[in-house]
Amino acid sequence: MADEHDVVQVVLLEQVHDVLDVGREVGLGRCGTGALAHAVARLVYVDSGPLPNGMAQADFEGPDARAANQDLVRAHGDGWRLPPPPWATLAAEVPEVDDATVAALVEGSQPQPWLSATQPVALTDAWTRLPRTGVLCSFSLDQLQQMAPHAPAFAHMVDGDWTYVELPTWHWPMLSRPGALAAVLDQVSRETVAPVG
Repeated sequence: MADEHDVVQVVLLEQVHDVLDVGREVGLGRCGTGALAHAVARLVYVDSGPLPNGMAQADFEGPDARAANQDLVRAHGDGWRLPPPPWATLAAEVPEVDDATVAALVEGSQPQPWLSATQPVALTDAWTRLPRTGVLCSFSLDQLQQMAPHAPAFAHMVDGDWTYVELPTWHWPMLSRPGALAAVLDQVSRETVAPVG
C-alpha cells in the first residue's frame, strides 16, 4: 500500500490538480494536508469520516472491541497483525454480496499491522479548509446528525463544508454496490471540478 509520501510525490511530479481524494477510515485525510492542500479539490469519505485528533481507529468501537482485537492479534497475528474480519459472517445479511464475492474477499484479504490501527491520528487544520462529501452507507444522514453530538468519533462529520450522499448498503459499498458507488463518485467529481474550455 502506498503511504502519504508516495501519494505526495506522484501528485507533485505529475503536477496534478483538482484531485478528488477518496478513502475510508484511516486511509483518507493525511494526503489532503500539507504538500497536497493546493492540489486536492475535495475529500470524499466513504462510510467514514475524519477521526478526532488523538483518537486511534482501534478506539472507534470502544474499549471492548479494542480488547477483543488485541486478543486476536496476540492469538492469530504473531503479536503485531490484526487478522481480516470474518467476511462470511459480516456478509450474511447483505443480499448484494454473493458467495463468490465472499470467497474473493477471503482469498485477497491481508492482516492489518496493528500499530496502524492503534496509532492516534494527528490532524492539522488543512483538511478543514477543503470541501468534503460523506457517502453514507451503513447509517443515514438522520442517524449521523443524531449521533454526532454524543459520539466524538462522528463529531467532525457535521461541522463545516459537508455534502452528503446516501447509498444504503453495508460498510463496504465497493463490494455490495460497486456500480452505484462509481456513479456517486463520478457525479461528485463532475460537480467539484470545473470543465476545461
